[in-house]
Amino acid sequence: MLVVTATIVVGRTVVPAAVGILSARRGRASKEVMFLALVALCMLLAVTTDAFGLSLEMGAFFAGLMVAASPAAKGVGKRLQPLN
Repeated sequence: MLVVTATIVVGRTVVPAAVGILSARRGRASKEVMFLALVALCMLLAVTTDAFGLSLEMGAFFAGLMVAASPAAKGVGKRLQPLN
């Protein structure tokens, strides 16, 4: 339960602020950095939930919810399209 609560708090405060800072930068390199940062967030949250005894899939799901709620959701979705 602690992981879920921490995920909600971080998802509401830290992630939007970080996405705002990254999106304020202009240029192609900043888009790459934002994409990598959000993928790293997904991996970090998956490993964290696994360390607390929850599944990797649950952590990836929580991270996906965070990314979908961020202002950069459309840009990330466009970047992931070629990976399908």
